[in-house]
Amino acid sequence: MRATVRTFLFHPREFFEGRADRLSGVRGGALALVLALVTTAVIALSLWAFSTLFDAEVGTAVWGGVVGALPLLVLAFLTLWVALAVVLHVGAWLGRGDGRFGATLEVTAWGMVPLVAVAALAGLALVAFTNATEFPASSGTPLADARSLQRGLTGLTFLLLQIGGAVWQAVVWAAGLRVAHGISRRAAVVVGVLVATALVLLS
Repeated sequence: MRATVRTFLFHPREFFEGRADRLSGVRGGALALVLALVTTAVIALSLWAFSTLFDAEVGTAVWGGVVGALPLLVLAFLTLWVALAVVLHVGAWLGRGDGRFGATLEVTAWGMVPLVAVAALAGLALVAFTNATEFPASSGTPLADARSLQRGLTGLTFLLLQIGGAVWQAVVWAAGLRVAHGISRRAAVVVGVLVATALVLLS
């Protein structure tokens, strides 16, 4: 297990070559569902911790809104997975790839692993910066307080986390597309970088 994780982190092409014959939409769907649930849980935990920084009345209202949105977060993650798979598959096809869409679905899912890490780190940063800012306990505008953290050092931290996650995604997708579609390294890198960059710009 440790060897597999290490290979995924530091040798993604080798990771995909070891499972090239097993890449499938079913496996990709299972992985995407697990990642959707884990990411949603991480976001929920972070926002729960954020809500506790305000008084009981405001915190309860914030948390109530979060709970109602959790199913939508899972659905949004899965929808994003399918949309990204379509874009990556088209990109690989334009690069003269000949892989199956099912393989692209799994490659796409593996490339979304960084989203879990980014969500966890961003959640920790949100809570840490909010706590350090020492908002008044009676503040009735927690969402406005959170938006104010998007400026200055805190905003830069969130941006760097996004960029770091995008770089990681691009590396994973490029490696996966090379193996699954047999395209050149240049074509795989171009597709991976373009899609990962688009995610940052649209977020």
